[in-house]
Amino acid sequence: MTVAELTDEELKRMAYELYDLIYVADCFGVPDMYNYSVVLAELNRRGYTFNEESRLKIVKPMKRVHPYGC
Repeated sequence: MTVAELTDEELKRMAYELYDLIYVADCFGVPDMYNYSVVLAELNRRGYTFNEESRLKIVKPMKRVHPYGC
């Protein structure tokens, strides 16, 4: 089966799974990178846009300061 034969939902699921393997789990090979690019190209051909953003967000909480210095 080729990517052209897959449904949009199947392609999106595959893209998310490959993204997680490559960028989150850091457990991938060259075929995974190739498949990821092919899937994204097919989604793009179908009119989808995508933005690869990191899902990790680390913030440092602001230190609470009592208004009267207590």
